Amino acid sequence: MAETDLPGLREADIHAYLDDVITPVETGWSPHRNLFRVYRLPADCTADEVDSALTSTPALWGTPELREHTRAVERLRRGHPTAARTLGDPRERSVHRTAVAAERTALAKVVDQFLRSAPGMPAAAVAALVRQSAGRWSRPDVLAALEQHRAVEREPATLDITPDTPRSRRITDALADLGIPSLWEYLTRNLSSGGRTSTPTHFGAGAHICGLDEEQVSRLS
Repeated sequence: MAETDLPGLREADIHAYLDDVITPVETGWSPHRNLFRVYRLPADCTADEVDSALTSTPALWGTPELREHTRAVERLRRGHPTAARTLGDPRERSVHRTAVAAERTALAKVVDQFLRSAPGMPAAAVAALVRQSAGRWSRPDVLAALEQHRAVEREPATLDITPDTPRSRRITDALADLGIPSLWEYLTRNLSSGGRTSTPTHFGAGAHICGLDEEQVSRLS
């Protein structure tokens, strides 16, 4: 049987494996961080599923589409004996499952701190987080963490404020007085805290930013 005729293998499987495993390994991700992903296993996999994956996944590495990614495939092959021991032993597999879950939780916290209720993370920030993790997390990890927070990878929209108008200058001055770099930062700080952290100075400046007059401010205070 030819390698490209592996039972159940579809082109979509190869592309998914490239995105989820091969490309991350090529860019520094350590495959031992999540052997369930490397071997396409659910976290609650059975012994029979493990036995099947330990045979079928190395065969997948031999397909022409993946074989050309020499560096990544070699790393996976070198780690296979250790992976087989970890996944094949129920106790070690349980320990690994706990470690994977802990990593997922840690990354979710990091992403949450970055988002501050924003609907997405720019591609450059995703790449920087992956790079700075030094093999701990991969791009698929970060995208999954974003999904946990109902966010996505996206570029920030520009605010529809003409740079040089009296209103835009008032906004810029008010933000500078607060020591806040952007209107988005101001809004996310106050929305995330429900406005509870605003001082009278912040409240007045915020009202100025939003274009409220004194009568409107008195109704809100």
